[in-house]
Parts: sequence; structure tokens; C-alpha cells
Amino acid sequence: MKKPIWTELHRKDSHGFWTPLLAAASAAYGLGLSLCPSPSVKRLPGFVLSVGNIVAGGSGKTPAVIMLARWAKQCGHRTAVLSRGYRGSFRGRVLEVSGERSVNPEADRGGDEPWLIAESISGVPVIVARKRYDAGVYARRKFGSTFFVLDDGFQHRELARDFDLVLMDAVEPWGNGHLLPRGPLREPIASLERADAVVLTRSGRGDNGAAVKHVLRSRGLTMPVFLAEHSPDCIVGPGGENISSDRLNGLKVVAFSGIGAPASFMRSLEGLGAEVAHFEAFPDHHPFTSRELGGLEKIRRRTGAEWLVTTEKDWMRIRASGMRCPVSIRFLRIAFSLLPGSEGLLKMISERIGDGLQG
Repeated sequence: MKKPIWTELHRKDSHGFWTPLLAAASAAYGLGLSLCPSPSVKRLPGFVLSVGNIVAGGSGKTPAVIMLARWAKQCGHRTAVLSRGYRGSFRGRVLEVSGERSVNPEADRGGDEPWLIAESISGVPVIVARKRYDAGVYARRKFGSTFFVLDDGFQHRELARDFDLVLMDAVEPWGNGHLLPRGPLREPIASLERADAVVLTRSGRGDNGAAVKHVLRSRGLTMPVFLAEHSPDCIVGPGGENISSDRLNGLKVVAFSGIGAPASFMRSLEGLGAEVAHFEAFPDHHPFTSRELGGLEKIRRRTGAEWLVTTEKDWMRIRASGMRCPVSIRFLRIAFSLLPGSEGLLKMISERIGDGLQG
């Protein structure tokens, strides 16, 4: 039996027979949040930029972490990325996914997201630890890091941060508006009062986030709101060769993904002019099997499609499995960029860094 795609279910308000059970579970989850005591907070010797969200997956956080870490390094900061290593196999205290010069041969043990970040930014250590403070201490001692990008950090309140950045999808910022498990919200929308700034991702579509801004302002949330887009960078083949994304225009493909927002991947392909003969969505962080890839390859042949196309994050998990892949497989690399008029975010962070140094 195929596992449910929770991001699809979280768009719906009613789930038939399961609705009252899910509603009760969400109420219990919310009560647990309200009763949870404030954690003791530790501070790292440096500037901590937290990048997170209030929903379970789908906000495009990983490309944003890559962009911000790269920017910090270019500004001359000794930068490190700290991650919890979600769905990774590592069970120790601290894992060095990458150092300043190379990526750990066992980087895949830290999970697909830290591994992807490590391979995307040279010279920036990526450290995995369940307690992000331990990861930061490790980076400080070994690499002299002074600027820490906290991946998926909004709910990790045990670590003090100097800037709390929250990402939300401009098209579907909070799904059906319910807490987990009935909806996608990790926390109530009101928790955004802790955020220093919000970035609406995938803002190049629709009303540029006007509706989301209106909801935030109507709830008394006055933090700055910036706009960003996830744009296709290139297509990458199994041998690592880069191919212009323009190659997809008019090309028949079979696509699949196991990410938080599979619909956004489908929209990206259609926006590039691809003719998607078949699209299959899997649960977020899905561990693909050779049988599943073989089935997709059969569909590709049957439909006359030229390529099997997936996301870079999915490709990292397929690659880590060591399984034999169809030669037709390609992945789409995505780049995160702030839209014109939203460059003030980087200025805001820079000013906060300056204030911290003066303090």
C-alpha cells in the first residue's frame, strides 16, 4: 500500500471518517505545544542566522540556506551550516558532513539535505548534530567559525539566534491552516511574532504574496516581508554533466519526486515547457527502490518520453543508495534568489551583524 502524500492531504479541510480523529490529534498536539516549558538556551560564540518555517516541508528552505551561506562566506565571514540531519542514518553526537576543503565520503549518513548543501558550497563546513549547539561548538573549535547558519532552526529554541528568518510558500503558506497532523502547521501562525523577517518563496507566481501579507498584518504581525523565487538553474545528468534547462522546452519526460511540495516541481517543469507524460509523487524524503525506478523507466519507454526527471534532493538519496539507475535519469537543479526590491533582507542581516559586533 502506497504511503499518503501528506502535503496533498494538508490542503484539504475534510478527510471524511478521519477528520474528527485528526482534529483531536491536532488539538492534543496544540495543547502539548502550549504546555511545553521554555527550554534553557545556549549561545554560540558568533552570529547565528536561523532559517526555518512553520510548516512541515515544502517552503524551499534548502536552496535558501545554500544562498545565505554562500553570501556570508563572500562577505568574509567564517561560515558554517548547522543541521539536525533529518532522516539521516548517523546516530552519534556530531558528524562533519564537509570541511573547508572536502566533503566527507560518508556525508550521506547525515541525510539528503546536509549532503546537498555540502556539495553546493565549497569552503563552508556543514555539521550535523541533534543538538545544534554541539555542531556549532565543533565548527568553532575545528574551523574557527564565527557565522552559523542554522538549518531548519525556527523550532530549535535551545540555541540562541541573532536573526530568525522564516520562509513560507507564497502560493500555499499554511495549507488548510490546521496544526499537525490534520494540517501542516508545526506551530500556530501567531508564533511568527518571534521572526525577525519573513521570506515568501515562489513569489514570482500569482499575487506576489499580497494575500499572505494581508493575513499577517491582520493578525498584528508587522515584521518585514521579502519576496524570493526558486528558479531552474540547469539539468544535470547521471555523469554530472550540466545541460541547459532550455533543453526541456517541448521535450517529453516522465517526472517523479519525493519532496515536501511535489506540485511545485511539476509547475517548474511545465514552466520550462516540458511535456510531462506522467508524474508520480512520493512522500517527502522517500527512500527509492530499484523496483520503483524500474517501474518509472517502463512508463518512460511506454510513453515515448526521452528522460526520467527528478529533483536534486531526490537524486541525492538515489545516489546514496548505490543502486543501479536508468541511464535516462536527470535531475533539475534549483537556485534561490531574492526578487528585485527584496535585497533589503541582506542589508538587514548585515546591520544586525554590525550591531552584534558593537555590542
